[in-house]
Amino acid sequence: MKPARFAAKPEVAEVLRWTAKLCSARGLDYQVWSGTDSVVIRNIEWLQGAKRRPLPTATLIEKIHGIAETPIPIGQLLHQTSATHQDLFRLVWHGTLQLELGSTLSDETAVWTS
Repeated sequence: MKPARFAAKPEVAEVLRWTAKLCSARGLDYQVWSGTDSVVIRNIEWLQGAKRRPLPTATLIEKIHGIAETPIPIGQLLHQTSATHQDLFRLVWHGTLQLELGSTLSDETAVWTS
């Protein structure tokens, strides 16, 4: 995430191009965000907190995926499993669960399998 006023600076733009090239050479996607909705940014920052947590057990992931084949509110999914918010956010960060980032995250936010 880079504010648009910085991303437009030639020296910053060069670093962003270099990073994109390096990521591409390693088969990784790379995006630079600027000017995105503040709710989306806040949600991504919140989810980012779970990125270093270990993944839930394979058994729990399987159960979550079975229940979340269709969209289900986070609170309901937590009630039906032994998962924590951080478990679900880790799976969203990992890319195996999805959710809508445009609204503030809550127990009413629906999640579903990718």
